[in-house]
Amino acid sequence: MRTLQDKKHALAKKARRDIADLVGKGRTETAKLRVEGLIQDDIYVELLELLEVSWRTWSSHGRRGVAMIGASGPGGGYRNQLARCS
Repeated sequence: MRTLQDKKHALAKKARRDIADLVGKGRTETAKLRVEGLIQDDIYVELLELLEVSWRTWSSHGRRGVAMIGASGPGGGYRNQLARCS
């Protein structure tokens, strides 16, 4: 997963340079389209990073984390927490 993130970061860096060149040449409509794609890629990378952190957190709890999930069923503990808040 880290390799994919690094690759996306490198591609984003190049895309930013390309966008700057397009703006410099007055091709703002093309630059806008590229910016939209770049934003989507940035969101994708952020989601990968969030997934990585979540996975590390979950895996660091080991069996205890699995036991907690299994005790109340998938999502059961979360639903119970929400019910208590209402």
